[in-house]
Amino acid sequence: MRSKTGFVQLQSAALIVLLAGIAAAGAISPELVVDTYMDAEEEEETFADEEILWATSEDGDPVRITFLVFREMIMLAEQIESGELRMYVAEVDSPGEVTLYFYDMAVLETETWADLPSYDEEPLATIEIEE
Repeated sequence: MRSKTGFVQLQSAALIVLLAGIAAAGAISPELVVDTYMDAEEEEETFADEEILWATSEDGDPVRITFLVFREMIMLAEQIESGELRMYVAEVDSPGEVTLYFYDMAVLETETWADLPSYDEEPLATIEIEE
């Protein structure tokens, strides 16, 4: 009798592990909670209320940096093996590349260029922007 109960418990534990494995392999769609950019030329301004987010560089140095903050991504970041981020370009001043970096802390809507946080030096991806 004892071994039968142990087997049922083992089956239950195996099922929980299997279900956890299936859940971990699933797709998630975290909620975007903050989208803002910071501008080197207007270093005391905040741009969280803007409709268009700008990412710009001059001579290879960033002068406008966009931050996207997703709910609960700090906890999940280490568990993500791959992902997809869709970006739509509304306006192009000049074609070039946009480089994506990972930043594992929250960015507030009130932050400015003067508060610019440090992000990973290793880029996640580079996107070619054409006219």
